Amino acid sequence: YDFGLGDPGDLFEALIIYTRVLRGYYDSVNHLNMAVAELERQEALF
Repeated sequence: YDFGLGDPGDLFEALIIYTRVLRGYYDSVNHLNMAVAELERQEALF
């Protein structure tokens, strides 16, 4: 990159992969939170 350690294309590809992984993580956290909220809602009904 600036220090000549790699190809800018490799950096761009790594950033794309990183954003996909990060989005998957946030989606998983969101699904977990939704499941916990639904469980709490169901428990409140009984």
